[in-house]
Amino acid sequence: MLAKENQEYIKDERSIQDEINNCLDNSVSFCFNAGAGAGKTYALVESLKYVLNSKKILTYANSKALCITYTNAAKNEMRDRLGNNEQVVITTIHDFMWELIKRQQPLLLKVHREKIVSELNKINTLLEEDKKCECPDELESLLDNPEFIEQFYKSYSLNKPEFIANMQEYVQGEAFEELKKRFGNFKARINSLIKKKNYTQTLSNIDNKETGFTKVKYKSTYNRDNLNKMYFSHDTLLEYANKIIVTESTDIYKKMIVDKYSVIFIDEYQDTTEDVVMILKMLDDFAKKKNYNFTIGYYGDDVQNIFNKGIGDKLGEKHPNLKQINKKYNRRSSEEIIGTINKIRNDKIVQKSIYEDASGGTVTYCIVKDEDNFSESIQKVTEDYIKKHKNINQVDEFACLLLKHEGLSEIQGFKELFDSIKDMPKYKGDNYKQINTEFLSNNDKNLGYFLLYIKNLIRFKQLMLDKNTPIKTIISYVKDDKDSRKLTFLMLRKFNEQFIKIENESKESTLSEYLERLIKVSKEEILVKNLLCSIFGLDKEIIELEDIKNSAVNFFKCEDNTEKVNVFFYLSIKQFVNWYKHLTREMSINMNYLTYHNSKGLEFDNLLVIYDNIFARDKSYFSKFLTNLEGEGLSESKEEKWREARNLLYVACSRARKNLCMVIKESDLHEISEGIRALGFSEKSI
Repeated sequence: MLAKENQEYIKDERSIQDEINNCLDNSVSFCFNAGAGAGKTYALVESLKYVLNSKKILTYANSKALCITYTNAAKNEMRDRLGNNEQVVITTIHDFMWELIKRQQPLLLKVHREKIVSELNKINTLLEEDKKCECPDELESLLDNPEFIEQFYKSYSLNKPEFIANMQEYVQGEAFEELKKRFGNFKARINSLIKKKNYTQTLSNIDNKETGFTKVKYKSTYNRDNLNKMYFSHDTLLEYANKIIVTESTDIYKKMIVDKYSVIFIDEYQDTTEDVVMILKMLDDFAKKKNYNFTIGYYGDDVQNIFNKGIGDKLGEKHPNLKQINKKYNRRSSEEIIGTINKIRNDKIVQKSIYEDASGGTVTYCIVKDEDNFSESIQKVTEDYIKKHKNINQVDEFACLLLKHEGLSEIQGFKELFDSIKDMPKYKGDNYKQINTEFLSNNDKNLGYFLLYIKNLIRFKQLMLDKNTPIKTIISYVKDDKDSRKLTFLMLRKFNEQFIKIENESKESTLSEYLERLIKVSKEEILVKNLLCSIFGLDKEIIELEDIKNSAVNFFKCEDNTEKVNVFFYLSIKQFVNWYKHLTREMSINMNYLTYHNSKGLEFDNLLVIYDNIFARDKSYFSKFLTNLEGEGLSESKEEKWREARNLLYVACSRARKNLCMVIKESDLHEISEGIRALGFSEKSI
């Protein structure tokens, strides 16, 4: 199966590539929209090869082709397919944007200052609107005592009685009554006042050109800004780039960009932010106005937009007049699966296999009883599925996709950690769905900043336990820039011995105990201190566990209930290791367990999709689509939810190559049975 290509279709596929090439020859910006399994990456690589072989596209002496990918993994795949070539730059969007603006320090300083002013205005508005506080002046005066601020942060993660006891020496009168009556509000207000003071001082330092305040830096490993320290993170980078290139830059700067890059390709355009699209549109408009040889090509699929930040199907609105090029061929799946995913997406792209021998796959559903234990039931189904479809003569890949994180975390061995995360105030109400991107994303740029700290800690722990880890990787974590010390082999060996000792002592420990051992050693060994500073974004002479817990309290918004953070730190280190292995796909042997969202970009021979109708606080998440496949009679808000469910189901089901099976509970089947069958699923036992 999938071996004999249809030559007529191959000819038509080449004509689609010719259409792209024609756009490149004539500097016509375009959008290449292709469904799942269509060979989008192949088309992108072929486009780059055409650019390199053409004598009239890269006409200037130093002109290059630029390919912007969504992730580092995609960047590496592109490089592997294309090989090394000095005329092609393959990079992620964040690396590219930083390369564009990092030398524009005067403009960076300007927009950075504006950002601080904006944040300061937000704080002032928040403080003014806080009607609960009865003694604002008394609280503000506390900031004049540095001992109070030091004790405030030391006590920040403590519970209410302990925190009040530690504050009693410094907080009196009305301020103390405020603390007792509104514990969480007191901490939040003091935090805001400290930020206000720091921002005000930073503005003064910038205006007076103080040392350390004349340049702005981007930290690619951080997911949180520290505007006072003159650095920013991922999302703010795109915001700054948009302001500098679209609003602040002169025609000379725009000319420099289009001179350097005659062609810009964007991979997975549907996941690209509006800020980035506006920058590209501005460059395109400028090039057309000045008659430059310049082309922008977007590659992706509207229907595979499943993340909140992407432009999705709004590309045409934000960057109009693009040449539309669609591809209808599928190089991944059996005919049976293609038929089903066509019915799910139900739009202008109706795929067919490019192979003549693509039949023979299966699209089925099976039923499980409601009363069965969920985890045991899923594990039983997966075992039976592997037995049924395992081919001893070839290596087949199996995957099981779950919608919700509860079941996934239970199967993968980090349910206690997940339960702790979902109990945090940060993820209550409408923010619950952010758990998917901030806790379970395999893309570091999507993780919440404190969760990225923890992931980096576990990553380093795993690297140290791997004897094949290159020494330069270890050095990147512990390099001592501050004291300009030279790392010697003896220092690194001692560091390794200490770390292994901590590992041996911590096999059954909690996260808190593990960190305490590291912190104890850090007070005597500079490399361990540097490691903790690097991972947790700290800049302190002496690091305490409270410093790390305070960061967690702020991130999880636990000022009113720090006990929730304590629960997090008292979890077994094994929970965090299992979570890390799940994110990096190091957990499963025979079966890959993933969420629908995290399966994007992957493909498997045999796929189980576990149906669930309760997601993101919605009790009819998929049924709203499966009971109305045409999306008829929907209001604007309901249509958005309908489309969101449609896209996610499409992404999940289109991962399958040979066999697709949906697992449905008995209680869910009655409502959706007609829709499931209309999509081409037939009932069969595993």
